Amino acid sequence: MKRTLPIVIIMVLLLSTAFSGCTSQPMVTPSPQQNMDENRISKITFGAVATVANTNINDAQYDRLIRVFCLQGLARIGPSGALEQELAKSWQVSPDLKKWTFQLFDNATWSDGKPVTSSDVKFTLENLARFTPHKMLYTEDIESIETPDANTVIINLKKPDANLLYTWDVVKMLPEHVYKNVQNISSFNGNEASIGSGPYIFEKFDKNAGLLVFKANENYWEGKPPVDVIEYRMYKNTDTLIQAFLKGEIDAPASTINYYYVP
Repeated sequence: MKRTLPIVIIMVLLLSTAFSGCTSQPMVTPSPQQNMDENRISKITFGAVATVANTNINDAQYDRLIRVFCLQGLARIGPSGALEQELAKSWQVSPDLKKWTFQLFDNATWSDGKPVTSSDVKFTLENLARFTPHKMLYTEDIESIETPDANTVIINLKKPDANLLYTWDVVKMLPEHVYKNVQNISSFNGNEASIGSGPYIFEKFDKNAGLLVFKANENYWEGKPPVDVIEYRMYKNTDTLIQAFLKGEIDAPASTINYYYVP
């Protein structure tokens, strides 16, 4: 893991220390921008025994990765097990547990700059079974979806469900303007297929090297993330994974990655 530290900060600190005993001038300290840069991480490399065949959401392993790095849901399960905000800033459920109302953050955007709206949520939930058949169980109890305005989503269920958001932790929203014309999801690969609202953007996939690279989303709506590049290296077996870790080729083995593992 490499942390970036501008050379000017080092020089300022060294010079300030050297002259602090010879002058009454106060020590010079870095500006807030310099402090922010000082704390940036240039790269984190994860490793796992895994295989990615295609960079689309129908590839189970790739889907797991972009759910962490590139996509967001309405809410997420935090490290303590409690629900946390993600695209939804608030939600309410009716007394009979069949009507869920969500208010979206009005400043959330996709990585291509377009706003995240209630239409995206409705589109995703109505097409989830078509795009990712292995997730069809998550939406089979939806009776209807209403979008009274751009930031409000009302989900009516066929039967009560008090644990909807815990169940939907793996359900991440897709941009309607990107996916609405996709007919064959299994051949929809690459950068456009990975447009999301999350903190990182898919950059490249080297199948022969077993390497996926994600870069920081410079325009992430919650603020630029502190890691510039995240690499995900795939190995054929546990022995080669452990050797890579011992040699310092990866920062951490991670067969499963949750969002709170990444700064």
